[in-house]
Amino acid sequence: MENISGYYENIFEYAGAGLILSNSNEDVILSNRAFSEISGYSRDEIENNMKWPEFIHPDDLKPLYDKYRRFSEDKAGFSRIFEFRLKKKDGSERYVAATVTHIIKNNTFVATFLDITEKKEMNQSLRRRDKILEAIGRHSQLFLESVSWKGNIKAFLSDLGEATGVSRIYLFENTAGPLSGEIMMNEISEWTAEGFEGQIKNPEMQKLTYEKAGVPRWKRVLSKKETIYADISSVDEAERANMEKLGVKSMIIAPVFIIDRWWGFIGFDESEEERKWTKAEIDTLGAAAGIIGSSIYRQESYEEMLSYMNESALRLKNPTSIVNDNLAEIITDLQSRDINTEIIISKLIIQMKNIEQINNNLNELNRSIVERRNEIPDYFRRFITG
Repeated sequence: MENISGYYENIFEYAGAGLILSNSNEDVILSNRAFSEISGYSRDEIENNMKWPEFIHPDDLKPLYDKYRRFSEDKAGFSRIFEFRLKKKDGSERYVAATVTHIIKNNTFVATFLDITEKKEMNQSLRRRDKILEAIGRHSQLFLESVSWKGNIKAFLSDLGEATGVSRIYLFENTAGPLSGEIMMNEISEWTAEGFEGQIKNPEMQKLTYEKAGVPRWKRVLSKKETIYADISSVDEAERANMEKLGVKSMIIAPVFIIDRWWGFIGFDESEEERKWTKAEIDTLGAAAGIIGSSIYRQESYEEMLSYMNESALRLKNPTSIVNDNLAEIITDLQSRDINTEIIISKLIIQMKNIEQINNNLNELNRSIVERRNEIPDYFRRFITG
């Protein structure tokens, strides 16, 4: 019997999963090495000194405790799996799946703990990615249907905020310094989660060089179309000071490009924890920046086309008025019989050249319309085609 007892003790001690044995008063009377590694407590600290609810994250304790009490009181000999956040000695937390089995003979409970943090975080990451993609898809259509991207940007940032669960999202546009020509960042739109302070009204967020902000590497990295991930524990001193000032623990900064022109960036701040972003999430946030860049490009192209059409209309209208006025003057000269015939002929030759220029302008506009007809807004297309 002693050999058998020792055999089971070895199984308990060296099992790969964390194990504890508790009594009906919730006291932990035995624990193994694996559980000490998961919890951060030594066996001496745990055994006969702690109760199992002390290991549960406060936010998870009540619902978990209610379920546990219900099964332990109503179903003798039960075995049940519970998922919750385990609170470690250092204050950090891990997601665990605990299989709790009631041993009827001596009314004790054995709990087996498996660390499922990576799996849980991956599932959360995939859910966030899918929500981000949904927001991108929905707003891509809205941006396409709108003439001005600025009319939709706040709603887009809000939906991205809900999808990512971050504390703050912001959009900065680059401008050139009037004298130095240095690239300066300017905040133009922002979303903040409830309980977090925005920065868009902060004058320091306007005409701020990357060097003065303590983030010169942003300029180097973002200008190469690369996305930045930063957490406060791994950045240099200057960048850490900037994050501490804003109360940020981790962030994603994605560049916004218009074709090959670096326009600015969109940033995602997490102020509650040093979130570990997956590559899938980072790539998806880069796609959100791409949607903004495409929308700005579309509006710039629209405004360029509109300006061209207005200029073309003026080029057509003014020469026509001049020709009409000059022809009326020539007719008056002919009727007066006081003007030299050669002068009248010269004026007629000039007007013929003006008419030729008008015809060339019409042909040029027609070619442009044919070549870029897909970029002409519908109401202009209907106007042109009658």
